[in-house]
Amino acid sequence: MLRPQIEELLEVSSEPLQQWAREHQIQVPVPALMLALLLQLLYSLPSEKQLYEQLNYNLLFRWFVGLELNQRVWTFAVFVRDIGELLDSPHAAKLLERIVSEVFCGDLMHMPEFSLNFALLHTWLSRHSKHK
Repeated sequence: MLRPQIEELLEVSSEPLQQWAREHQIQVPVPALMLALLLQLLYSLPSEKQLYEQLNYNLLFRWFVGLELNQRVWTFAVFVRDIGELLDSPHAAKLLERIVSEVFCGDLMHMPEFSLNFALLHTWLSRHSKHK
């Protein structure tokens, strides 16, 4: 139910991110990175290392970012580098904020399965606050 809404927002806003990815030689598909970052926010994973570990064995996480059951996860170095590059894009941080506000609002915010990390989102957004 959530993933189609998220994918629609990603598709509508993807061109600037795709351009950014080409310019910065991002190896991991941008939608997969954005979905992984959403998982990090939703489950309050404190580090990219823990997010990466979840992607290696958690079937729900793998499905959510678009990995097939037997598909290998990107190397940790590539994954972390690409996340860092993507978060250098003010458009990526703003899109994550938009997805959270439009998709994860109301009752979803109070579900025990999620413990949304607003501090982490604020940190990502504040990287670009001086550029306004």
